[in-house]
Amino acid sequence: MPAVDPAQLQKAFGSARLEADAIIECQSMCQVFGLAASDLFIRWQTYVINRHGGDAGILPTRERLLEARSMLQQEHDRRASQRQSQTGHTVKLTRNRERTHYDKKSVEGLLQNM
Repeated sequence: MPAVDPAQLQKAFGSARLEADAIIECQSMCQVFGLAASDLFIRWQTYVINRHGGDAGILPTRERLLEARSMLQQEHDRRASQRQSQTGHTVKLTRNRERTHYDKKSVEGLLQNM
């Protein structure tokens, strides 16, 4: 998935001004999890409701986005585990520095499940 344009992210997050490091984190999250800017914003709102009681004053800083990323990763892992138990295929996603790597078996497993 190509990188999400910063203007799309800013539009999705509305009045909350995104700092440069937050935009970079948002773009990374969109790419890793295959989300559009509007989908990431919905996930952000879910994070704010679950972790901060829906406080509208919570700004999307890089640190909070990293917490939201952790929540998304847990959700992703839970779903992958459920799929794996149903199909017997294992999909492994690992992070190495600022790059995401897929092994060949993971990609084949993803394609088989489509």
